Amino acid sequence: MIIPLLKVTNLSKSYDNIVGCKNISMSLYPGEVLGIVGESGSGKTTLINCLSGNLEPDRGKIIFNINNKKTDFLNISESEKRKFIRTDLAFVHQNPRDGLRLNVSAGGNIGEKLMSVGYRHYGNIRSLATKWINKVEIDKSRIDDLPITFSGGMLQRLQIAKNLITSPNVIFMDEPTGGLDVSVQARVLDLIRSLVNELNLTVIIVSHDLAVIRLLADKMIVMKNGTVIESGLSDQVLEDPQQEYTQLLVSSVLHV
Repeated sequence: MIIPLLKVTNLSKSYDNIVGCKNISMSLYPGEVLGIVGESGSGKTTLINCLSGNLEPDRGKIIFNINNKKTDFLNISESEKRKFIRTDLAFVHQNPRDGLRLNVSAGGNIGEKLMSVGYRHYGNIRSLATKWINKVEIDKSRIDDLPITFSGGMLQRLQIAKNLITSPNVIFMDEPTGGLDVSVQARVLDLIRSLVNELNLTVIIVSHDLAVIRLLADKMIVMKNGTVIESGLSDQVLEDPQQEYTQLLVSSVLHV
């Protein structure tokens, strides 16, 4: 019997009288990619922020089961939570500037991430940083350049390298191609897909673009007004949506 890597039960978050997400329950298994879709204000960003520790939910349970060790994410100390987020989780922002230090070199950004999980040998850090910069299709000669000199696509690839280099158990991606030109989007998506397959990554990805979900996600949930209204295998939901709202999403009548 395969145990879920992540099990969420009745997760809720409100802002005064506005519902962010309500009574969300879901499971995620090792190596799965889950897509979360919905129009603006549907609650998908609130949900991913609660799951990743960026927001404190009002109620519910988030249980991670990593290497046969259960972690009750909402009932551990702040220091334990910070360590867990640093070592086991990763978050790729829509705007890579939110996930990078622009006044620190490309290699320095990656090096800081490695040092945060215990790496200390400079040679090893630089060697790993060089390997990963090359892996995300940035010329290794740019390792000492400042991110501020990079294009948008290069910045996003650098952020991906920074997040994946420590081998996190769950990667959260919030509209990872949302701010990029169409041609650059395609290149970044191809990179994400190849890394997911190569490294057998477990990913939760939020996107307004159903083409992104179709390309990357094994299964998906559709959100409206803070609740999940439909879920299932991505191909199944996209090819035979049961809810009228999902049908509108798929037919692009409803702009998300």
